[in-house]
Amino acid sequence: MKSRTFLLALAALALAVVGAVVLILRLTEQAGGPGAVGAPEAPLVPPPTPMTGTQTLTPPEVADPVEARSLEVLIEARNRYLALRDGFTGPASEAPRQRLEPALRALWPGQPAAFTISCRGRVCRVEGPGDPAAWRAQLLGSQPVAKVADRVVVDPDGAEKPAYVLLSEGRPGSGEDVLGDVEKRLRESDETAICLDGAAPGTVEVELLVDQSGITYRAAGTAPLQVVDCVGRAAAALAAAIRVPPATQAATRTVVLEIGR
Repeated sequence: MKSRTFLLALAALALAVVGAVVLILRLTEQAGGPGAVGAPEAPLVPPPTPMTGTQTLTPPEVADPVEARSLEVLIEARNRYLALRDGFTGPASEAPRQRLEPALRALWPGQPAAFTISCRGRVCRVEGPGDPAAWRAQLLGSQPVAKVADRVVVDPDGAEKPAYVLLSEGRPGSGEDVLGDVEKRLRESDETAICLDGAAPGTVEVELLVDQSGITYRAAGTAPLQVVDCVGRAAAALAAAIRVPPATQAATRTVVLEIGR
């Protein structure tokens, strides 16, 4: 009797469990629809396509390829200008200034000089006369400047006035080496110091030329004539004392000596 009662109770318990499961499933279907279990999953978003080496970075708002390329050229010009502008550091360099100055005088002749120039290492800062747009175009198109420069840059936006020139390196054994020696001796010689001692303010400009035949010079400037002639004789003595190697290539340089400044 007890065994039968136990079996009946167990059967009733099983029926209750089955009923509860059925009820839960029905409530779930009513809440989320057939097969729903909680909130629906978000749709899968495909990952972005990685950029390849052939793609060009341009601002996203520039859709036209011609405009995009123009912007790239402008950015490149800005970067070149900033690179030389930021490279204009360190102490003043006399030799690069003397290399570039004759080309600038050929471009803008006259006394006093119509331009300003200063150099730091191989980088020189230049400002020309008159309208900035005009003298920048002249500087960029100058063949004498191009012969001594690796690069000439101006601000493509026109916001900054100076231009910057990166001078090329003097070739080993070239006339630049010879004239550099002449300039150093001329500036340090006792004869030059005697010529300039007590002279009125002004400048003496000694234009030097070297080729396989030797060294020639021409002295001029705003200093009194006797001072210019005196420095010219000192330059002649130095030129005669320096041996020019047979394979020396032609080069020019202008040495500017300032008096009372």
